[in-house]
Amino acid sequence: MIEIAINAAAYKAILTTLKDGCSLALPAKRVATGDYLAHLDEKMVARLAELRRRGESYSDVILRLAANRA
Repeated sequence: MIEIAINAAAYKAILTTLKDGCSLALPAKRVATGDYLAHLDEKMVARLAELRRRGESYSDVILRLAANRA
């Protein structure tokens, strides 16, 4: 597992995709900046990195994917 920091909006977007009762898979752990720490599989982080556009953060990618899913 790899720990990445994501903003509150990206954290919420991930939580909305989890099935009921699975929210413990992504515990709410915050850092001083207000971001959340998420533990993701190495393959997931690699995929997010592939999808990143110039200047995008992991949070930006997550939010873009969530918007496309809606």
